[in-house]
Amino acid sequence: MREDKYRLIWASNCVYAADALIPLHNHDFYQILYVKNGGGYIKIGERQKEARAGEIYLFRPQMMHEIRAGENGFLSYEMKFELYDEKMNGALFSFPESLSFVEGRLESTFEALLEELRNSGPYREEMIETKFLEFLILLLRCRDGERSYGGSIDVSDRFFAVVDYMNHHLSENITLKELADVAHLEKIYFLKQFKEKMKAPPMAYLRHLRIREAEQLLKHSDMNVTQISSAVGFLDVHHFSSTFKKTVGISPSDYKSSAKP
Repeated sequence: MREDKYRLIWASNCVYAADALIPLHNHDFYQILYVKNGGGYIKIGERQKEARAGEIYLFRPQMMHEIRAGENGFLSYEMKFELYDEKMNGALFSFPESLSFVEGRLESTFEALLEELRNSGPYREEMIETKFLEFLILLLRCRDGERSYGGSIDVSDRFFAVVDYMNHHLSENITLKELADVAHLEKIYFLKQFKEKMKAPPMAYLRHLRIREAEQLLKHSDMNVTQISSAVGFLDVHHFSSTFKKTVGISPSDYKSSAKP
């Protein structure tokens, strides 16, 4: 690998046993963790998130993080590397802590990288470098997207701000126009592009985030169902209960009862 640009320290698939814990720590290099199957919890600083299959996490240098497997454990693809390229460093330092959607080629490129690391044939180092760079570029494409509106506005790049806005205003009555305004796009065009990129209409995606947050509150808080309904933005507890049951398969009260130790 070209030492003046980047250095791949380690890459592997990892199996986390049930309830396995990597305590809160940091390090001087980047680490990428892609949850292939199973699930658990990722803590970044003081903020904890439930990790699910298909999600990818980037731990930047000096970022405090903790990894904990769920009751069934999980399988991940992980990579540790140093990066000296100024442009790429800037891109990764503006990368969100996690992504819940990734380009399909990302996983296959990682698998190809692992295959080259096991290979002892000719041009091994060149192939490792190629696959490593391909992986980083695909990762950044997940953030940046490739479509533009009118040749100048990067549409998909706006969606991260929209999802972040959703997460920070779940308890509020969010409208489609508000979300389009966050993206600085016309409402109808925003609706079309969000649905195409995120595979769901904006309000359906917001509902998904609300139900996921409700799951966490039902598991870990002392709030009752009515309080949780309000906390995640449902104006009517009956609507919340029916939506939760349709999405999760059981009622919020039954879910709360089953989550008790």
